[in-house]
Amino acid sequence: MNKINVENIIFGSSSNNFYSIKNKRSNKSLKFKLKNVFLPFGLDEEYNNYYLKFELNDNDYEHVEFKNTIHLIENKIMNDFKCTDNELKHVIKKREEKKDLLVCRIKKFKTNLSINISFNDKDNNYLKTIFDINKNIFADIDIEISSLWDFRHLSKEENNIGLIVYISKIHVY
Repeated sequence: MNKINVENIIFGSSSNNFYSIKNKRSNKSLKFKLKNVFLPFGLDEEYNNYYLKFELNDNDYEHVEFKNTIHLIENKIMNDFKCTDNELKHVIKKREEKKDLLVCRIKKFKTNLSINISFNDKDNNYLKTIFDINKNIFADIDIEISSLWDFRHLSKEENNIGLIVYISKIHVY
């Protein structure tokens, strides 16, 4: 996994209620690679966006380091944006007696999804798209964090600020 020093993360204004996130040294968004993640549910759609949810294994050092990094980024958001834990919508969902889930959005340009998908078994998965992806599979994924949203001024309820985590590439075993 790519190591990121949280002190090098900067937030910039993008547009109304959205802020860019960049590494100030490279001036690029935050990118991570995770291997051997479990996809229990397949493709989800919510509010005209598509999502994949991946289980993070506490016995995998890379997964634990990624979770720690996300936690540090979320702490930086709470400090820099002066928000509470209740206002922050966490991208890693804690589940009792089950592995934590990472929620990733698939980038869209107009109405087209932008994701690179590949399979170990190319012969049996020829021409498959993200819409054909099954549940209960293992995959390697590339993740990009380039922005966060902040709608706290519209409501005093919970979950009004959070990271946008995109999945840019998935390789299915």
